[in-house]
Amino acid sequence: MAHFVIVAAMLVDADAGRHHLADELDDMAQMLVEACGEGPREDPHGRECWAAMVAIWRVETGRTFRLYPAARGTGCGPGQVIPRRRFGNSRLGLWATPPCDGLRVPRVGLHWAVLVLRAKALRIRSWRARFRAYNGSHLKDRYAATALRTFRKVL
Repeated sequence: MAHFVIVAAMLVDADAGRHHLADELDDMAQMLVEACGEGPREDPHGRECWAAMVAIWRVETGRTFRLYPAARGTGCGPGQVIPRRRFGNSRLGLWATPPCDGLRVPRVGLHWAVLVLRAKALRIRSWRARFRAYNGSHLKDRYAATALRTFRKVL
């Protein structure tokens, strides 16, 4: 229960409360706790994972925290994960992301966003570099700077 409250506070600090009712914030917080708690216990996990996913969700949805964001470019879902893409590393294994319809389900999209972040950030220690690695566009530096500001604010 304490984790849920911390994540809900992070969402409010990141301005999600401006776009969502309290019940929706509760659901969003629960989804983030579940997404960061599932799968391998790799970095990031716990509080850092929650803060990173709040930052990514905020940036990827244009600060609206939409539960069902439209596909933008090649990504789908709240984390704008690229559908049907193989990724991974030697420690975490290899995966193929689900199709776009699956990623649009908020719980599924957030779960896959955490896995992608963990796979790409395995050997990266700097959060700026982790956010830069997560984003695949030509605007990586701007993305990383915006995500890092939110991450530091809510952590």
